[in-house]
Amino acid sequence: MNVGEQNTFPVYARQFWNDSGIDLVKDASYLFNAQGTWLDLIIPCGPDGYTSLLYQKDLENLLRLPNKNWFMLCGALDQGEHSLFGIGSSYLYKANNNGRLFCFANDMPGWYWNNFMSIQVSIKRVS
Repeated sequence: MNVGEQNTFPVYARQFWNDSGIDLVKDASYLFNAQGTWLDLIIPCGPDGYTSLLYQKDLENLLRLPNKNWFMLCGALDQGEHSLFGIGSSYLYKANNNGRLFCFANDMPGWYWNNFMSIQVSIKRVS
């Protein structure tokens, strides 16, 4: 992806890993923008996700990214659990390594079966 080039791809709530088809370059910066609505069973939300409901408070530490909202759009390089980062509806990200971008809805592993719909993500290399 060259500087100024923009790509758009869907991220499906039910998929544990969504392959963006985009390879990021170490030390390059990328601007993410996302929009749309997806469902956590019956809870609709956008790419920023939602804060824990009362019954979810004790489960927060089981999220793939425990310090981020439920269903927040997140990313990782090469499906690496060590490279997870939150994106939300807008985020400027500087890649710390080369790697393929994968995205997902922040949920508990094993609970993707009750997720529905998708959001659209645009990424633009800015440097």
